[in-house]
Amino acid sequence: MLALLTVFLVIPGMFMHFNIFILYMVLTIYYFFFQLYQLDRVALHDSKRVNYEHTKKCAENYVMLRETDRAVQLLLETEPDTDVYYTDCLR
Repeated sequence: MLALLTVFLVIPGMFMHFNIFILYMVLTIYYFFFQLYQLDRVALHDSKRVNYEHTKKCAENYVMLRETDRAVQLLLETEPDTDVYYTDCLR
């Protein structure tokens, strides 16, 4: 597929707008599947977390992937007797 795009990109003229559209579509599709792959990885790490550092890392990854509801839920699962409870509640 990528070789086909490179052939179209070297042909000048009327195909230029068509090539930009194809390139945009391919990049959009790749970005979508990459984000799904990352969400699967974070969910796997989320299921195997054992301490606060893992929870914090999972919450940060969820925020970066725009899954803020799950990130807030993880931060609010912090035990009230820990030192970082107040900080996590403010986040």
